Amino acid sequence: MKVKHHVAQQILDEQDYEKNNGPIDMTADQLWKYSGKVEPYTAEYLNILQDENERVEFIRYYKRRIKDKNIFLLLNSTESRIIDYFYTTKSNLSLIQMSKDLGHSKTYISSIISKHLKIQKDDKNNTGKLP
Repeated sequence: MKVKHHVAQQILDEQDYEKNNGPIDMTADQLWKYSGKVEPYTAEYLNILQDENERVEFIRYYKRRIKDKNIFLLLNSTESRIIDYFYTTKSNLSLIQMSKDLGHSKTYISSIISKHLKIQKDDKNNTGKLP
């Protein structure tokens, strides 16, 4: 009798396992049916919303700041390389030598450096406080 009981229990366990871990017999509508319940916001999510609002405010402020100015806030990779080269060797090399080393014309290098210096000057003149 004991052996039969164990076999029956094993069969029931296998059926439960197949039912719980087998293929899902649900339609997409049943799977993603809206329950109508809304979970409350967690503290972490509220912090994310606050950070997002601060970021949006900062972007709005910066757009107002540069609205009528012809400057660029970011440099592309080529311009960054030129500015980096300028700061590492500015006391040693002329624009002509820099143009030979970097493979760009001296007018292009001069315009990139002047653009960068204008950005630096504008940032120093602005206190960074929101209006």
